[in-house]
Amino acid sequence: FPTSTYVKLWADTQRELDIMLQREREEFLRPEEDREKVKKMLATAYIQYLEIFRNLEEAHDHLIHRQKRAAVRQVLDGVIGRILEIKKEMVALEKSECHHMDDILMDLQRVPEDIDIPIPKYFIKENLRMLQEREEYLEEILLNAGLLEQEPVTAMTLEEGIKVVQVAERARQGRARAAFMKRIYLEEKRQSQKEDQEMRKTPDDAATCIQKVWRGYRQRKETERLREEEMVFLGMNSTEMINGTGSLPPELEAMSSLQRGAGKANVLQGEVQEREEPSFRHELRIAEGPYIKETLQDQISQCFTECRHITGRFPDYPPEHTGGSKAIFIEKHPEQVAEELAAKREAERKEKEKNGKEEKERPTVKKPPKVGKQIVDESWKMGPSNFLSILEEGSSQYKVFWENRDNTSDFLQDHDPELIKEGEREEVEDEIRVQQVDEVMQEKLLKLKQAVDGETGASQSKAAKGEK
Repeated sequence: FPTSTYVKLWADTQRELDIMLQREREEFLRPEEDREKVKKMLATAYIQYLEIFRNLEEAHDHLIHRQKRAAVRQVLDGVIGRILEIKKEMVALEKSECHHMDDILMDLQRVPEDIDIPIPKYFIKENLRMLQEREEYLEEILLNAGLLEQEPVTAMTLEEGIKVVQVAERARQGRARAAFMKRIYLEEKRQSQKEDQEMRKTPDDAATCIQKVWRGYRQRKETERLREEEMVFLGMNSTEMINGTGSLPPELEAMSSLQRGAGKANVLQGEVQEREEPSFRHELRIAEGPYIKETLQDQISQCFTECRHITGRFPDYPPEHTGGSKAIFIEKHPEQVAEELAAKREAERKEKEKNGKEEKERPTVKKPPKVGKQIVDESWKMGPSNFLSILEEGSSQYKVFWENRDNTSDFLQDHDPELIKEGEREEVEDEIRVQQVDEVMQEKLLKLKQAVDGETGASQSKAAKGEK
């Protein structure tokens, strides 16, 4: 099938997944007291997630575009995890590993094979080397334990050795004889072509020669077809095939050629899927490096200025073990910190005033002892999930990057340079920050402290200790 078929399969499956996520938000988060309804709801979600898993696995196996495969893989892993979570909840609810879902399969118009879980193909492809090593190790253990019969190695007799040498020598002589006859044939053919050129045949003679060759070829093909039809009519075609003297009928010949073509396509597809993704770090460093450096320096300088405006002095430069200047962007803005501190103090003051007022007004009343059984909430509620966030993130990324994408530009099924650059841009920023920006800004901050605040290195360290 063409790649567009699997892109469409991916899009349809993503829509089904969005419907399932919406349903989970509406149904699974509500407490439910009817256990039968809960069982049916879990089994229905289990079957539908299995169908989504199969479709995503098929799309992932046949897509060639590496970034599309990565997006499908993220959602596929999340779906597998969610299936395991629902299975665990069903086991805890029914106290059994075996579940009866015949009625639900009939309602959803599914067959029993739809609840079988296939092994994803990328499990085998990624762990192929490890599986082969395990098989070799197991075979070695069985051989050492004597549980596996090893093929006996017998010595060759003198007569058998002479026969092997004779066969090889006769084969060599046959190949040499064939090469010699080929040279003679080519020489004779070259000589005849030379004589034909000397005779200078007319166009009519050439046309007659072409007609004669074509009519002979067409008659031979027609004779072969008639012979094949007669053999099929007599029921002798299968016997001929078994004896190795006949040929496949046209239908089987076409089918076998299609199978061979599919095998070659699978091999080529695997080779294309395993190709390495290009890197654009060097290009980004050359094209955007100066702009990134200037932007980071401006942001850090602005942060220093704002901190001095609020606190009255320049801050200390973050040390390298805390991330260097990266810690400046992770932490909150100084104004935000000041506002949060003021709001927190105001809230604590109001809380203290309110508590003191309530204690004065509240009379002391003794609580009566509890009598009777305590009420136990036996309603069912789905536990927290570790994979719903992955599914929602994958769904949002699909809507942003791939849903409205023009797939005609992906004719070669190659990478998207902009997506790769977007992922590598942050790494390039970190490299520039560590290698170029931090050292320059430390020196600049030290000069500013000396020029504006009159601080030196020693006073700076003392001030830092005092603040700590």
